[in-house]
Amino acid sequence: MMKQSRLIWPFLLLSGYSVFGGSKNDADRMKSVGLFANLGGNAVKSLTGTNAWLQAAGVAATALLIYSDADYRVHTYFRNHRTASRKFFPVVITGSLLTPLVGAVCHLNGVARSDAELKGLGSALLQAQIITSLYVGVLKGITGRPHPNPDTGADMKKLSRTFRFGFLRGGLFWGWPSGHTASTMALVSTLTAFYPEKTWLKVGGGVLMAYTIVGVSAVGGGHMHWFSDAAAAAVMAYAIGHTVGEYYQRQVFHAGASSAKPGRIQSTFEPLSTYPIVRISYSF
Repeated sequence: MMKQSRLIWPFLLLSGYSVFGGSKNDADRMKSVGLFANLGGNAVKSLTGTNAWLQAAGVAATALLIYSDADYRVHTYFRNHRTASRKFFPVVITGSLLTPLVGAVCHLNGVARSDAELKGLGSALLQAQIITSLYVGVLKGITGRPHPNPDTGADMKKLSRTFRFGFLRGGLFWGWPSGHTASTMALVSTLTAFYPEKTWLKVGGGVLMAYTIVGVSAVGGGHMHWFSDAAAAAVMAYAIGHTVGEYYQRQVFHAGASSAKPGRIQSTFEPLSTYPIVRISYSF
C-alpha cells in the first residue's frame, strides 16, 4: 500500500519506526558501517587538513565576538528580557538528547532489519556525537571559561573576556565551546552529508541551528552560555559531522554494487519486533 506524505515521518522516527530506510543489503556492507568504523581516521580528519581552518575559524570568531563586546551585549539583552529567553528552553533538551536518540533509533532498527543504509546513518550520527563530545570536553577542560552568571557579582563585561587556561579549572559542564550547540550541529551536518541532495534537510537544519545558537545564549536569562560559545561550537562541530557523514555515505552508497540509491527516504512500519512488514514510501 503506497501513500504520499510530508508530515508523518518525524512521528514515526520518535516512535521507534524507521524513516531513513533503504533496501536490505549484504553482510559485507553491514560490517562496513559499524559504529566504530574508521573512528580514529574520522576524528583526525575532522581536525586536520582543510578542517583545521574551520577549527581556527571557531577560535577567530570567539575572539571577534568577545572583543567587539557582542558576547556582553547578547547576554545583557536576554538578562533584561526574561520572557524572550524562556522561548528558547527547548534547546536544553534537543541539544542533549536529539542526536543520540535519533542515532540510536536508526542504528538499532538498521541492525534488526539488516539494513545497511539505516544502520550506516545511525552509526554516523552516534560516531559524530562521540567525537564531538570528546573534543568539546577536552576544550572545556583546558580553557576553563566561566559561564555568564551575574549572581556572582562579577563585572559581566570583564567576565565575558575571561578564560582560565589549565586543567579542569572550569569543569566540563559550562564553558567554551557549547556542547548543546556542538551536538545539534553534529546531527545537522551528518544528515546533510549523508543525504547531500536533500534540500529540505539543509533548510530545516539551518533553522534548527539558528534557533540553537541563539537559544543557548538566551536560556535562563542568558546564564547558560556566551554567544561566542555557541558560534564556535557550530563551526567546529560542522567539520566533525560533515567528515563522519561523508565517510558513511561512501560506505553505504558507493562501496561496491548496491541496489540502494543515495538519498532515497523510505519509511517502513517495522518496529523492533517480528511483526509482519507493511512498507509505506514517502516522497519529499
